[in-house]
Amino acid sequence: MELLRTPVPQGLFPFTRDVFSNGGEKTVTARVVSKDRIPEPFTVSERYEVRGCSQGTDGARVNCCWIEGATHALLSDPFIRYFVIDYGAKVELAGPRAFTRPSSLPADREEHYDAGALFMRALSARYLLAGKLGQAAFDIQIERIYRDIRTRFGVAGDTMSDPVDMLVDVMPGLRLFIALHWSGSSFQKQYLAYGCVPLVAVTHSCAGSAAGGCRLLGRDSISYLADELDAPLRDIDMTQAPWMITVTRSGGLHSLADLLNRLTDASLVRFGDQWQLSDITVCGYAVDSDELCAFHRIFKKTLTTLPWMLYVTTQRADVSFGGGAGYTLQYNPDSLTVGPTADGQFATYKLVCRVWFAHSHYKADVRDPRDGTFTEWNFETPSPTDMSTMRNDTKSRLLIWQRLE
Repeated sequence: MELLRTPVPQGLFPFTRDVFSNGGEKTVTARVVSKDRIPEPFTVSERYEVRGCSQGTDGARVNCCWIEGATHALLSDPFIRYFVIDYGAKVELAGPRAFTRPSSLPADREEHYDAGALFMRALSARYLLAGKLGQAAFDIQIERIYRDIRTRFGVAGDTMSDPVDMLVDVMPGLRLFIALHWSGSSFQKQYLAYGCVPLVAVTHSCAGSAAGGCRLLGRDSISYLADELDAPLRDIDMTQAPWMITVTRSGGLHSLADLLNRLTDASLVRFGDQWQLSDITVCGYAVDSDELCAFHRIFKKTLTTLPWMLYVTTQRADVSFGGGAGYTLQYNPDSLTVGPTADGQFATYKLVCRVWFAHSHYKADVRDPRDGTFTEWNFETPSPTDMSTMRNDTKSRLLIWQRLE
């Protein structure tokens, strides 16, 4: 299973990481090219037949708005929709045997794979059946799938969960499923590398009285976490790499662009260029060393790639279930600028789906790629989206953004 160890070949990326000899001399200089060309499969401008299920009085469709929100979000991603369409076409031709779990799959990845397979089946059913069946027949088919989803994620009866929690659980499996069954596709490799993973360059250095002797001085590495000093890019498993950006605030009015581009918030992924103090206090690389350092290890993160899609969850720190908004998020759904990257590039994104929460209920605003309008989906009931609630947003839970250029 070479694909699981190196799902994205190192040569795919249009840059190289800095490499140092044992003596500390740099032997390779990185050339970062962040504005890679975006492929344009037909799904980018194609509108799928959007439909929600009916709210049931018993069974798996009771309080299933969190599942509805998660599936609306993923089908709004045109690149995931590309694989969903191909999956459905192959199943129609060859039946379920077209996609079976590989016998060589490691045991510790089987659960991930099964979750990905289930969700691919759910997305394909929603895509294929929405325009073919009447509402009642559609509800019957969807309820069967929702029952399987509830069983898989341990959400029984009419209990609600959170669409973000579901996606955090299912996305590694969905990407693993895509990695395995489209392994010969160059588009699959690009999707895993650039689809929704913001690669961050981490520059490590030292400050203090003994900084001149610090082996980290001026050292650059490309990784996802600040403490992964020597993880080769080729060893990073893209099926499990971080893909969701979480912004958490305690109150007030905040610009989404500022939260993404500056080190002024508690985001899990920060696209800034300011030095931070590391919490590692031992010298060198010996993790078992108890020698105290005369200098402080510092690092800064810089955005390196501009993904095709941004998945942003707006976690509100002081919000209990059904509670208050916490803070107001300000953004233009037609234009979100992210950058600069390490090589000074910017990208513009448009919002394609917003999953939001109010009064113990999730709804989804879905953009029509043909005319740019949004429709609010409350189970099977569509209505025009109130755009004013987007520009000063107090209710969003998940925002899906698509890169324009």
